Amino acid sequence: MNSKNGLNDGIIMISKREWETLQEELYLQRTGTLDYVFNLMENEKDDDFEVV
Repeated sequence: MNSKNGLNDGIIMISKREWETLQEELYLQRTGTLDYVFNLMENEKDDDFEVV
């Protein structure tokens, strides 16, 4: 959809599943959970896990 000033950036259409995924990711970012998990993953050591 083009407008006189270029592309119309007002509306996009995505699936409900993709919308829910994006909302979950935003929630994890806003609460700091995502950064916390990424930090744990970056700093993991072999002895962080128990072998069963």
